[in-house]
Amino acid sequence: MIRRPPRSTLFPYATLFRSGNYQVRLIAYSSSGITDTLLSDSIHVVDSPQANFSVIDPVVCQGTDSAHFQNQTTGAINFIWDFGDGVISTLEHPTHIYNTQGNYGVTLIATNSYGCSGNMTIPNAITVNPKPQVSFTVDTTMSCDTTFQFSFSTPTFPNLSYNWDFGN
Repeated sequence: MIRRPPRSTLFPYATLFRSGNYQVRLIAYSSSGITDTLLSDSIHVVDSPQANFSVIDPVVCQGTDSAHFQNQTTGAINFIWDFGDGVISTLEHPTHIYNTQGNYGVTLIATNSYGCSGNMTIPNAITVNPKPQVSFTVDTTMSCDTTFQFSFSTPTFPNLSYNWDFGN
């Protein structure tokens, strides 16, 4: 669909609602009925890329786990990722480590070779859980008896499991 001005306008405009190539033609009419036609170069209307991505790891541990992002945009050559914590990346398929617990929205801006851009935001795309604080105590740290039973204890934290390694 093209929205056009009145045909007799000296300085016309046109709004082109679809991508494609458009040939512009101007026909001038003199009062004596003589006409002249001028064709311009084509006008090219290019679609903006449709930014699209998915989050591979939406729940990560603070400061240690990487969140992975799968870029599914087509027709773009440049990418700007905003991870919601003040850090950006220009990689096509980035990973990111969050250092503060919380929920983060992620935005992708994709730009094609013509400079047209599109963006996508996923609010609360990432949940960063706090890193567990681990500690333990032992009742004694030395014994001459090889059959002595050492007793270990650790504070109880909800939603944690434990794996003890005694180095043997």
